[in-house]
Amino acid sequence: MHLPDHIFLYKVLLALVLAIANLGLYRWVMAEKANLSHLKWAVLVIFGLKAAGIIFIYGIYPHFHITSDSNLFYLPYATDILHGKVPERDFALPYSFFFPYLLALPVWLWHSAGAICLLMTAIEALMIWRFIRVYDMSPVLKYRTAILYLSTYMSFYFVSFTGYNGIIICCALVFCLAYQSPDRQRGWQQLFFQLGFWLSKLLMLLYLPVLVFVGKPGIKSLLKRAATLLLIPAFLLVLALVGIPIAQPIYEQGYSFTACNLPFFVWLAFPGLDIQWFTLIDLGILCAAVVLISYYYLRVSQKHDNYQAIRLCFAAALTLVFLLLSKKAFVQYLEMSYFIMLAALLLLSIKPFKFILLLNLMNILYPIELYLEGQITDHQNESHFKVHGLDSSLLPLILVDITIMGIYVYLLVSILRFVRPGKMIPINSAP
Repeated sequence: MHLPDHIFLYKVLLALVLAIANLGLYRWVMAEKANLSHLKWAVLVIFGLKAAGIIFIYGIYPHFHITSDSNLFYLPYATDILHGKVPERDFALPYSFFFPYLLALPVWLWHSAGAICLLMTAIEALMIWRFIRVYDMSPVLKYRTAILYLSTYMSFYFVSFTGYNGIIICCALVFCLAYQSPDRQRGWQQLFFQLGFWLSKLLMLLYLPVLVFVGKPGIKSLLKRAATLLLIPAFLLVLALVGIPIAQPIYEQGYSFTACNLPFFVWLAFPGLDIQWFTLIDLGILCAAVVLISYYYLRVSQKHDNYQAIRLCFAAALTLVFLLLSKKAFVQYLEMSYFIMLAALLLLSIKPFKFILLLNLMNILYPIELYLEGQITDHQNESHFKVHGLDSSLLPLILVDITIMGIYVYLLVSILRFVRPGKMIPINSAP
Protein backbone atom coordinates (compact mmCIF):
# COMPACT_ATOMS: atom_id res chain seq x y z
CA MET A 1 0.00 0.00 0.00
CA HIS A 2 1.24 3.44 -0.94
CA LEU A 3 2.29 5.46 2.10
CA PRO A 4 1.68 9.21 2.55
CA ASP A 5 4.88 11.23 2.31
CA HIS A 6 4.95 12.23 5.98
CA ILE A 7 4.61 8.61 7.17
CA PHE A 8 7.40 7.59 4.82
CA LEU A 9 9.67 10.29 6.24
CA TYR A 10 8.85 9.28 9.83
CA LYS A 11 9.75 5.67 9.04
CA VAL A 12 13.06 6.63 7.44
CA LEU A 13 13.87 8.89 10.39
CA LEU A 14 13.04 6.12 12.87
CA ALA A 15 15.20 3.64 10.95
CA LEU A 16 18.08 6.14 10.89
CA VAL A 17 17.83 6.92 14.63
CA LEU A 18 17.68 3.22 15.53
CA ALA A 19 20.63 2.44 13.25
CA ILE A 20 22.75 5.10 14.99
CA ALA A 21 21.64 3.80 18.41
CA ASN A 22 22.37 0.21 17.37
CA LEU A 23 25.89 1.09 16.21
CA GLY A 24 26.48 2.99 19.46
CA LEU A 25 25.26 0.00 21.47
CA TYR A 26 27.57 -2.23 19.44
CA ARG A 27 30.58 -0.25 20.67
CA TRP A 28 29.32 -0.52 24.23
CA VAL A 29 28.40 -4.23 24.32
CA MET A 30 31.63 -5.25 22.61
CA ALA A 31 33.76 -3.30 25.10
CA GLU A 32 35.37 -5.28 27.89
CA LYS A 33 33.95 -2.94 30.53
CA ALA A 34 30.38 -3.92 29.60
CA ASN A 35 29.82 -6.46 32.37
CA LEU A 36 27.05 -9.04 32.47
CA SER A 37 24.82 -7.25 35.00
CA HIS A 38 24.79 -4.09 32.86
CA LEU A 39 23.86 -6.14 29.78
CA LYS A 40 20.99 -7.80 31.65
CA TRP A 41 19.61 -4.44 32.71
CA ALA A 42 19.89 -3.14 29.15
CA VAL A 43 17.68 -5.97 27.87
CA LEU A 44 15.06 -5.24 30.55
CA VAL A 45 15.14 -1.50 29.82
CA ILE A 46 14.64 -2.05 26.07
CA PHE A 47 11.63 -4.29 26.69
CA GLY A 48 10.24 -1.73 29.12
CA LEU A 49 10.59 1.03 26.53
CA LYS A 50 8.87 -1.14 23.94
CA ALA A 51 5.90 -1.99 26.15
CA ALA A 52 5.49 1.61 27.33
CA GLY A 53 5.76 2.86 23.75
CA ILE A 54 3.05 0.49 22.51
CA ILE A 55 0.62 1.42 25.29
CA PHE A 56 1.31 5.13 24.85
CA ILE A 57 1.08 5.20 21.05
CA TYR A 58 -1.96 2.97 20.62
CA GLY A 59 -3.64 4.44 23.70
CA ILE A 60 -3.49 7.95 22.22
CA TYR A 61 -3.70 7.01 18.54
CA PRO A 62 -5.85 3.83 18.31
CA HIS A 63 -5.46 3.75 14.53
CA PHE A 64 -1.70 4.32 14.54
CA HIS A 65 -0.22 3.07 11.27
CA ILE A 66 -3.55 2.05 9.77
CA THR A 67 -1.70 0.45 6.81
CA SER A 68 0.05 -2.17 8.97
CA ASP A 69 -0.87 -5.85 8.75
CA SER A 70 -2.11 -5.68 12.34
CA ASN A 71 -4.75 -3.08 11.48
CA LEU A 72 -5.58 -4.31 7.99
CA PHE A 73 -5.70 -8.07 8.62
CA TYR A 74 -4.86 -9.39 12.09
CA LEU A 75 -7.38 -7.27 14.02
CA PRO A 76 -10.33 -8.07 11.71
CA TYR A 77 -9.46 -11.79 11.78
CA ALA A 78 -9.33 -11.83 15.59
CA THR A 79 -12.64 -9.94 15.70
CA ASP A 80 -14.22 -12.54 13.40
CA ILE A 81 -13.06 -15.30 15.77
CA LEU A 82 -14.60 -13.46 18.73
CA HIS A 83 -17.87 -13.32 16.77
CA GLY A 84 -17.85 -17.09 16.39
CA LYS A 85 -16.70 -17.33 12.80
CA VAL A 86 -14.47 -20.17 11.54
CA PRO A 87 -11.41 -19.47 9.34
CA GLU A 88 -11.67 -20.53 5.67
CA ARG A 89 -15.31 -21.48 6.15
CA ASP A 90 -16.64 -18.03 7.04
CA PHE A 91 -13.73 -15.84 5.94
CA ALA A 92 -10.60 -16.25 3.82
CA LEU A 93 -7.36 -16.53 5.75
CA PRO A 94 -3.87 -16.23 4.17
CA TYR A 95 -2.25 -17.46 7.39
CA SER A 96 -2.23 -20.73 9.32
CA PHE A 97 -5.56 -21.98 10.61
CA PHE A 98 -5.04 -21.21 14.32
CA PHE A 99 -3.28 -17.85 13.92
CA PRO A 100 -6.41 -15.71 14.54
CA TYR A 101 -7.22 -17.82 17.62
CA LEU A 102 -3.84 -16.80 19.08
CA LEU A 103 -4.84 -13.15 18.66
CA ALA A 104 -8.37 -13.50 20.00
CA LEU A 105 -7.69 -13.23 23.76
CA PRO A 106 -5.45 -10.11 23.60
CA VAL A 107 -7.92 -8.43 21.23
CA TRP A 108 -10.81 -9.35 23.54
CA LEU A 109 -8.96 -7.69 26.44
CA TRP A 110 -8.06 -4.59 24.38
CA HIS A 111 -9.72 -4.15 21.00
CA SER A 112 -6.76 -2.48 19.35
CA ALA A 113 -3.82 -3.34 17.12
CA GLY A 114 -1.79 -2.36 20.19
CA ALA A 115 -2.90 -5.60 21.86
CA ILE A 116 -1.43 -7.54 18.93
CA CYS A 117 1.81 -5.55 19.16
CA LEU A 118 2.05 -6.35 22.89
CA LEU A 119 1.46 -10.03 22.10
CA MET A 120 4.22 -10.10 19.48
CA THR A 121 6.58 -8.29 21.88
CA ALA A 122 5.76 -10.89 24.56
CA ILE A 123 6.56 -13.67 22.05
CA GLU A 124 9.82 -11.88 21.29
CA ALA A 125 10.61 -11.76 25.02
CA LEU A 126 9.89 -15.50 25.26
CA MET A 127 12.31 -16.09 22.39
CA ILE A 128 15.07 -14.05 24.08
CA TRP A 129 14.47 -15.87 27.38
CA ARG A 130 14.80 -19.27 25.70
CA PHE A 131 17.94 -18.24 23.87
CA ILE A 132 19.66 -16.88 26.98
CA ARG A 133 18.60 -19.81 29.15
CA VAL A 134 19.43 -22.77 26.89
CA TYR A 135 21.84 -21.96 24.05
CA ASP A 136 25.43 -23.21 24.30
CA MET A 137 27.22 -19.85 24.20
CA SER A 138 28.89 -17.64 26.76
CA PRO A 139 26.41 -15.52 28.78
CA VAL A 140 28.02 -12.29 27.60
CA LEU A 141 27.70 -13.29 23.95
CA LYS A 142 24.04 -14.20 24.41
CA TYR A 143 23.21 -10.85 26.01
CA ARG A 144 25.19 -9.02 23.33
CA THR A 145 23.12 -10.76 20.69
CA ALA A 146 19.87 -9.90 22.46
CA ILE A 147 20.73 -6.19 22.80
CA LEU A 148 21.98 -5.80 19.24
CA TYR A 149 18.79 -7.45 17.97
CA LEU A 150 16.28 -5.64 20.21
CA SER A 151 17.66 -2.21 19.27
CA THR A 152 17.14 -2.69 15.52
CA TYR A 153 14.45 -1.25 13.27
CA MET A 154 13.42 -4.82 12.46
CA SER A 155 12.61 -5.49 16.11
CA PHE A 156 11.33 -2.09 17.25
CA TYR A 157 9.19 -1.30 14.22
CA PHE A 158 8.05 -4.61 12.78
CA VAL A 159 7.60 -6.52 16.03
CA SER A 160 6.64 -3.90 18.61
CA PHE A 161 5.08 -1.04 16.64
CA THR A 162 3.28 -2.95 13.88
CA GLY A 163 3.01 -6.47 15.31
CA TYR A 164 4.34 -8.41 12.31
CA ASN A 165 3.80 -12.15 12.85
CA GLY A 166 7.19 -13.26 11.51
CA ILE A 167 8.40 -13.18 15.12
CA ILE A 168 6.23 -16.25 15.84
CA ILE A 169 8.27 -18.26 13.33
CA CYS A 170 11.54 -16.91 14.70
CA CYS A 171 10.52 -17.77 18.28
CA ALA A 172 9.50 -21.31 17.26
CA LEU A 173 12.83 -21.78 15.48
CA VAL A 174 14.80 -20.59 18.51
CA PHE A 175 12.95 -23.19 20.61
CA CYS A 176 13.50 -25.91 17.98
CA LEU A 177 17.20 -25.24 17.46
CA ALA A 178 18.09 -25.00 21.15
CA TYR A 179 19.14 -28.64 21.41
CA GLN A 180 22.80 -29.36 20.78
CA SER A 181 21.89 -32.86 19.55
CA PRO A 182 19.03 -32.86 17.02
CA ASP A 183 18.58 -36.62 17.54
CA ARG A 184 17.53 -36.11 21.15
CA GLN A 185 14.30 -34.54 22.38
CA ARG A 186 12.74 -35.02 18.93
CA GLY A 187 9.30 -34.87 20.47
CA TRP A 188 9.87 -31.40 21.92
CA GLN A 189 11.38 -30.16 18.65
CA GLN A 190 8.35 -31.47 16.78
CA LEU A 191 6.00 -29.75 19.22
CA PHE A 192 7.73 -26.38 18.87
CA PHE A 193 7.84 -26.65 15.09
CA GLN A 194 4.16 -27.61 14.93
CA LEU A 195 3.21 -24.68 17.18
CA GLY A 196 5.19 -22.32 14.98
CA PHE A 197 3.47 -23.65 11.89
CA TRP A 198 -0.12 -23.70 13.14
CA LEU A 199 0.13 -20.33 14.89
CA SER A 200 1.81 -18.34 12.10
CA LYS A 201 1.78 -19.15 8.37
CA LEU A 202 2.84 -21.66 5.74
CA LEU A 203 6.30 -20.08 5.43
CA MET A 204 7.27 -22.01 8.58
CA LEU A 205 7.59 -25.04 6.29
CA LEU A 206 10.60 -23.37 4.66
CA TYR A 207 12.62 -24.39 7.75
CA LEU A 208 11.57 -28.04 7.78
CA PRO A 209 14.91 -29.13 6.22
CA VAL A 210 16.80 -27.66 9.19
CA LEU A 211 15.24 -30.20 11.53
CA VAL A 212 15.61 -33.10 9.08
CA PHE A 213 19.04 -32.79 7.45
CA VAL A 214 21.26 -31.75 10.38
CA GLY A 215 22.11 -34.43 12.90
CA LYS A 216 23.78 -37.76 13.43
CA PRO A 217 25.05 -39.20 10.10
CA GLY A 218 23.21 -42.13 8.54
CA ILE A 219 19.99 -42.80 6.65
CA LYS A 220 18.33 -44.35 9.71
CA SER A 221 18.90 -41.26 11.85
CA LEU A 222 17.72 -38.97 9.03
CA LEU A 223 14.50 -40.95 8.57
CA LYS A 224 13.82 -40.82 12.30
CA ARG A 225 14.16 -37.03 12.29
CA ALA A 226 11.87 -36.78 9.25
CA ALA A 227 9.26 -39.14 10.75
CA THR A 228 8.73 -36.92 13.80
CA LEU A 229 7.33 -34.18 11.54
CA LEU A 230 4.76 -36.27 9.66
CA LEU A 231 1.96 -34.99 11.89
CA ILE A 232 1.86 -31.72 9.92
CA PRO A 233 0.74 -33.25 6.59
CA ALA A 234 -1.47 -35.71 8.52
CA PHE A 235 -3.34 -32.92 10.27
CA LEU A 236 -3.57 -30.91 7.05
CA LEU A 237 -5.22 -33.94 5.46
CA VAL A 238 -7.73 -34.14 8.31
CA LEU A 239 -8.64 -30.47 7.82
CA ALA A 240 -9.07 -31.04 4.09
CA LEU A 241 -11.33 -34.07 4.70
CA VAL A 242 -13.66 -32.04 6.94
CA GLY A 243 -14.02 -29.43 4.24
CA ILE A 244 -11.53 -26.74 5.30
CA PRO A 245 -9.86 -25.31 2.14
CA ILE A 246 -6.30 -25.52 3.46
CA ALA A 247 -4.79 -24.55 0.09
CA GLN A 248 -6.62 -21.21 0.06
CA PRO A 249 -3.55 -19.19 1.22
CA ILE A 250 -1.55 -20.62 -1.69
CA TYR A 251 -4.27 -19.71 -4.19
CA GLU A 252 -4.56 -16.19 -2.76
CA GLN A 253 -0.84 -15.49 -2.59
CA GLY A 254 0.46 -17.68 -5.43
CA TYR A 255 0.43 -15.01 -8.12
CA SER A 256 1.46 -12.07 -5.94
CA PHE A 257 4.52 -9.95 -6.73
CA THR A 258 6.86 -7.76 -4.77
CA ALA A 259 10.02 -5.94 -5.75
CA CYS A 260 13.50 -6.55 -4.29
CA ASN A 261 14.02 -10.08 -5.59
CA LEU A 262 15.45 -11.68 -8.72
CA PRO A 263 12.04 -12.62 -10.25
CA PHE A 264 11.06 -8.94 -10.15
CA PHE A 265 13.99 -8.07 -12.41
CA VAL A 266 13.18 -10.99 -14.72
CA TRP A 267 9.60 -9.74 -14.93
CA LEU A 268 10.81 -6.23 -15.82
CA ALA A 269 13.11 -7.61 -18.52
CA PHE A 270 10.44 -9.93 -19.98
CA PRO A 271 7.07 -8.34 -19.15
CA GLY A 272 5.12 -10.57 -21.54
CA LEU A 273 5.75 -13.78 -19.60
CA ASP A 274 2.73 -15.90 -18.74
CA ILE A 275 2.09 -15.41 -15.01
CA GLN A 276 1.18 -19.05 -14.34
CA TRP A 277 4.25 -20.48 -16.05
CA PHE A 278 6.43 -17.80 -14.49
CA THR A 279 5.10 -18.72 -11.03
CA LEU A 280 5.75 -22.44 -11.58
CA ILE A 281 9.27 -21.84 -12.89
CA ASP A 282 10.07 -19.53 -9.98
CA LEU A 283 8.74 -22.12 -7.52
CA GLY A 284 10.84 -24.83 -9.18
CA ILE A 285 14.02 -22.74 -8.99
CA LEU A 286 13.34 -21.89 -5.34
CA CYS A 287 12.76 -25.56 -4.47
CA ALA A 288 15.96 -26.55 -6.28
CA ALA A 289 17.91 -23.92 -4.32
CA VAL A 290 16.45 -25.20 -1.02
CA VAL A 291 17.47 -28.75 -1.98
CA LEU A 292 21.03 -27.62 -2.77
CA ILE A 293 21.32 -25.71 0.51
CA SER A 294 19.94 -28.72 2.37
CA TYR A 295 22.45 -31.06 0.74
CA TYR A 296 25.28 -28.64 1.59
CA TYR A 297 24.38 -28.56 5.28
CA LEU A 298 23.77 -32.33 5.31
CA ARG A 299 27.39 -32.75 4.23
CA VAL A 300 28.54 -30.22 6.82
CA SER A 301 26.71 -32.04 9.63
CA GLN A 302 28.42 -35.29 8.61
CA LYS A 303 31.83 -33.66 9.19
CA HIS A 304 31.10 -31.57 12.30
CA ASP A 305 29.11 -32.17 15.45
CA ASN A 306 28.47 -28.54 16.45
CA TYR A 307 24.88 -28.97 15.34
CA GLN A 308 23.60 -25.83 17.04
CA ALA A 309 25.91 -23.53 15.03
CA ILE A 310 25.19 -25.47 11.82
CA ARG A 311 21.42 -25.17 12.24
CA LEU A 312 21.61 -21.45 13.03
CA CYS A 313 23.48 -20.90 9.75
CA PHE A 314 21.15 -23.27 7.87
CA ALA A 315 18.01 -21.38 8.94
CA ALA A 316 19.56 -18.01 8.07
CA ALA A 317 20.72 -19.27 4.66
CA LEU A 318 17.23 -20.58 3.81
CA THR A 319 15.70 -17.19 4.60
CA LEU A 320 18.20 -15.33 2.41
CA VAL A 321 17.69 -17.76 -0.48
CA PHE A 322 13.94 -17.29 -0.17
CA LEU A 323 14.25 -13.48 -0.16
CA LEU A 324 16.39 -13.60 -3.30
CA LEU A 325 14.40 -16.13 -5.33
CA SER A 326 10.76 -15.84 -4.27
CA LYS A 327 8.67 -13.46 -6.34
CA LYS A 328 6.76 -12.45 -3.22
CA ALA A 329 9.32 -11.59 -0.57
CA PHE A 330 9.21 -8.37 1.43
CA VAL A 331 12.38 -7.40 3.30
CA GLN A 332 10.41 -7.72 6.56
CA TYR A 333 10.24 -11.49 5.94
CA LEU A 334 13.81 -11.49 7.19
CA GLU A 335 12.29 -11.15 10.66
CA MET A 336 11.53 -14.89 10.46
CA SER A 337 15.19 -15.58 11.19
CA TYR A 338 16.76 -12.15 11.80
CA PHE A 339 17.64 -12.96 15.41
CA ILE A 340 18.96 -16.39 14.44
CA MET A 341 21.13 -14.91 11.70
CA LEU A 342 22.49 -12.26 14.06
CA ALA A 343 23.32 -14.96 16.63
CA ALA A 344 25.20 -16.94 13.96
CA LEU A 345 27.12 -13.86 12.80
CA LEU A 346 28.18 -12.89 16.33
CA LEU A 347 29.04 -16.49 17.22
CA LEU A 348 31.10 -17.31 14.14
CA SER A 349 32.60 -14.00 13.04
CA ILE A 350 35.80 -12.65 14.59
CA LYS A 351 34.98 -9.10 13.45
CA PRO A 352 31.17 -8.81 13.17
CA PHE A 353 31.01 -5.01 12.83
CA LYS A 354 30.73 -5.12 9.04
CA PHE A 355 27.65 -7.33 9.33
CA ILE A 356 26.05 -5.03 11.90
CA LEU A 357 26.72 -2.09 9.59
CA LEU A 358 25.19 -3.84 6.57
CA LEU A 359 22.10 -4.92 8.49
CA ASN A 360 21.55 -1.34 9.67
CA LEU A 361 21.99 -0.06 6.12
CA MET A 362 19.38 -2.54 4.95
CA ASN A 363 16.99 -1.41 7.70
CA ILE A 364 17.39 2.22 6.59
CA LEU A 365 16.86 1.36 2.93
CA TYR A 366 13.76 -0.76 3.45
CA PRO A 367 11.22 2.03 4.18
CA ILE A 368 12.65 3.85 1.14
CA GLU A 369 12.26 0.69 -0.95
CA LEU A 370 8.70 0.15 0.27
CA TYR A 371 7.77 3.75 -0.57
CA LEU A 372 9.26 3.52 -4.07
CA GLU A 373 7.53 0.18 -4.64
CA GLY A 374 4.25 1.78 -3.60
CA GLN A 375 4.68 4.30 -6.43
CA ILE A 376 4.44 1.53 -9.05
CA THR A 377 1.96 -0.79 -7.32
CA ASP A 378 -1.48 -1.15 -8.87
CA HIS A 379 -3.64 -0.13 -5.90
CA GLN A 380 -6.68 -1.79 -7.41
CA ASN A 381 -4.71 -5.01 -7.14
CA GLU A 382 -1.95 -4.80 -4.54
CA SER A 383 -0.19 -7.86 -6.00
CA HIS A 384 0.55 -6.30 -9.39
CA PHE A 385 2.53 -3.38 -10.77
CA LYS A 386 1.41 -0.51 -12.98
CA VAL A 387 4.63 -0.60 -15.01
CA HIS A 388 5.48 -3.23 -17.58
CA GLY A 389 9.11 -3.49 -18.59
CA LEU A 390 12.10 -1.32 -17.82
CA ASP A 391 11.42 2.38 -17.44
CA SER A 392 13.58 5.34 -16.39
CA SER A 393 11.14 6.10 -13.56
CA LEU A 394 12.16 2.79 -11.99
CA LEU A 395 15.83 3.75 -11.60
CA PRO A 396 15.65 4.80 -7.89
CA LEU A 397 13.78 1.59 -6.99
CA ILE A 398 16.20 -0.55 -9.00
CA LEU A 399 19.24 1.02 -7.30
CA VAL A 400 17.77 0.51 -3.82
CA ASP A 401 16.73 -3.06 -4.65
CA ILE A 402 20.15 -3.95 -6.03
CA THR A 403 21.79 -2.61 -2.87
CA ILE A 404 19.51 -4.60 -0.57
CA MET A 405 19.89 -7.75 -2.67
CA GLY A 406 23.67 -7.23 -2.66
CA ILE A 407 23.50 -7.27 1.15
CA TYR A 408 21.50 -10.51 0.97
CA VAL A 409 24.12 -12.12 -1.26
CA TYR A 410 27.04 -10.98 0.91
CA LEU A 411 25.34 -12.30 4.05
CA LEU A 412 24.48 -15.58 2.34
CA VAL A 413 28.02 -16.17 1.06
CA SER A 414 29.49 -15.28 4.45
CA ILE A 415 27.13 -17.64 6.30
CA LEU A 416 27.86 -20.48 3.86
CA ARG A 417 31.61 -19.93 4.35
CA PHE A 418 31.36 -19.99 8.15
CA VAL A 419 30.62 -23.71 8.21
CA ARG A 420 32.09 -25.87 5.45
CA PRO A 421 32.62 -29.65 5.25
CA GLY A 422 36.42 -29.42 5.22
CA LYS A 423 36.87 -26.49 7.60
CA MET A 424 36.87 -26.14 11.37
CA ILE A 425 33.90 -24.16 12.66
CA PRO A 426 35.21 -20.88 14.15
CA ILE A 427 33.66 -19.97 17.49
CA ASN A 428 33.86 -16.42 18.80
CA SER A 429 34.54 -16.91 22.52
CA ALA A 430 33.27 -13.78 24.22
CA PRO A 431 34.75 -12.96 27.64
